[in-house]
Amino acid sequence: MRAMGELLKTQGFILGCWIVLFIVFSGLGLGVRRLFKLKLEHLGSLLHAFWLGWALAIGILQIWHLAFKINAYALLLLSVLGLSGWLGQRRELWELVKPSRAFTLLQLCLLLLFGFWLANQAIGPIRTYDTLRYHITAVKWFSTYPLVPGLANLYSNLGNNQSFFLYGALLNVGPWFQKSHHLATGLLVLVLGWRIVLSMITLIRGRGKVPPEDLFYSLLLAPLLNFIFFSGYIPGLTPDAPVYVLNIVLGAESLQFLNEQPVSSRQTVYRLFYMVVLGIVGITIKLSYVVFGFLTITIVVGAWLAHTSYRIMLKRRVLLLLAGTMAAFLLPWCIRGVLLSGYLAYPQPTLSLPVSWRTPAAIAVQELDAIRGWARQPGAEWRQALKGWAWFVPWVKRMTENSDLIKPLELCVFGLLSALVQRRELKKTAGLLFCIPAAAAILFWFFSAPDPRFLGSLLWILGAGIIVWGLEGLKSQEMPSGKMLNLAVVFWVFLYIYPFHNPLMYKYPFDSPLLIRPYNATQALHPVAEAQYDTRMTDSQLAVNIAEQEMCTWDVPLPCTYDGKFYRGLRLRVPGDLRSGFVLDWP
Repeated sequence: MRAMGELLKTQGFILGCWIVLFIVFSGLGLGVRRLFKLKLEHLGSLLHAFWLGWALAIGILQIWHLAFKINAYALLLLSVLGLSGWLGQRRELWELVKPSRAFTLLQLCLLLLFGFWLANQAIGPIRTYDTLRYHITAVKWFSTYPLVPGLANLYSNLGNNQSFFLYGALLNVGPWFQKSHHLATGLLVLVLGWRIVLSMITLIRGRGKVPPEDLFYSLLLAPLLNFIFFSGYIPGLTPDAPVYVLNIVLGAESLQFLNEQPVSSRQTVYRLFYMVVLGIVGITIKLSYVVFGFLTITIVVGAWLAHTSYRIMLKRRVLLLLAGTMAAFLLPWCIRGVLLSGYLAYPQPTLSLPVSWRTPAAIAVQELDAIRGWARQPGAEWRQALKGWAWFVPWVKRMTENSDLIKPLELCVFGLLSALVQRRELKKTAGLLFCIPAAAAILFWFFSAPDPRFLGSLLWILGAGIIVWGLEGLKSQEMPSGKMLNLAVVFWVFLYIYPFHNPLMYKYPFDSPLLIRPYNATQALHPVAEAQYDTRMTDSQLAVNIAEQEMCTWDVPLPCTYDGKFYRGLRLRVPGDLRSGFVLDWP
């Protein structure tokens, strides 16, 4: 009973922290909505505001970290900005959730119930190897110092310039110091889950038109549950998780935009701004997002230009706004990349600057080859996969055994067949435009690093999008038969996907990923084990702590690396000052 009480207390505390963070980030988004003079129509608008605010917070942290470490003061700044956004729209928010609206209260209860269960998933141990290897170390650096030049010389993976670790460092304060991995990813999955729950409610009620994005979100319920149970990303700090989520959110927004143009010019410009922000922040989180993010932005902006009747001068103003928004995110990101490694897009060895701390090109090439080779052929022989196509047949065999790859492919086929049946009723241009970013990103994935982990949610997006396109012709349904068809398809997809990973198949509840056991009777959170390390001296007499456990540096004091990344030519730019950065004298 004591352990259960501690478990429930911890889950409630996690959910409470998530709600506070939701208020902060959605407040940032509400402030921007107010600048566009937009009203809150429903709870979905509030979730819109969250994603916009969260992305803007990443942009602010990129600039902040150039001069200051990410600490409680950064969180305080964002909290003040967020609360000001709520105060500016307090009347509309009250109208949205006032007690007289019983159905809204029922929605809130369902959302809180989902959040309380998800908090249980967040208490578990870290299961992602890279989080133990260098993600926690990156958060530690960002929480301890302003951006340190040449970190890639100390530990090459720290040069990847992934802005998600700024968010992890933001939460690395107070009771969550060195525990931010229990909060960071879970919050994003929580808000995505809330959106799916609201879409399912809209689909079931079926009053009036059901927007294509609601059917799209509803089809992704089973993939989201599989992601929660089996990805190992909750808890964790892997950038693959926010990319997985952002792909879905941006895909749903572009689907809606391409098929139902907003009724007002302000709403149109706001949604373009919203999609540009999501597309660009994804690139700063992980470089492989560039194809999906950039193509989505290009297509929605191009569609707007092709169909809008705005005056040329107004079009130019909107385009300047969007271009300025992209620059506001990408310019600090590029500066960060140069400071971390000397490269704009490390580990790509091109586009470097001749700074003293630039990581040797040989190390950058080795990192890039390791990513490509291991994705094609994991194991000790990954270098052989860099030459020719001998890796392809074994790769195909592995992929055919991966249900997370096969199931969305089968959904794509089902959607295409249904599209052929209704080919005369389809909005062919809109459907094809929606499919282009995901299809192009999948091709880029195959030719660059075809590991299913790097694919994220792209195949699910493509499959769900094609089904929406094929069954509904990307049109909203008003007839009862249309409602029943939507529900039938969503239910069939859920049953088709979910049994392959059903956690209820386990004999005992706590042996299932459905529920996570508390660590012990007095502590629900599963701690990170203490790391073992030794200390070595470089030629410049710089003491570097070397992890002894399979390259994992999670709990090793700074500066740290592992044996394969230790270079005797490493030195500080200013002796005795870690903040000054690292230079590597390469032979």
